[in-house]
Amino acid sequence: LYINIFSLIKDIDNLDKKMTIINPKHIMKCIKSLNELFNNDYHHDSHEFLMWLLDYLHEEYIKFYNAKNSPFNDLFMGVKQ
Repeated sequence: LYINIFSLIKDIDNLDKKMTIINPKHIMKCIKSLNELFNNDYHHDSHEFLMWLLDYLHEEYIKFYNAKNSPFNDLFMGVKQ
C-alpha cells in the first residue's frame, strides 16, 4: 500500500500540465485486497475509509519499526497518556 500511495503522489507531482487524469487502479486493488469492507463497488463514507487507512498505516508502522507508537497516532489520533 505504501508503494502505491507514494507512486500516486509522485505521479501527481510529475504531472504534465496538459494531463489531468490519474488512474488510482493499483491503490484501489490493494485496498480491496486488504479490507473486505471495500472489496465491492458500493459507495463508502470517506470518514470510514480515512479512519481505516490511518489505522492501517499506524499498525504497519508499529510492526515494521517495532515501535510502541507511530507518527500517525500522534498526528491524527491524539497522544495516549
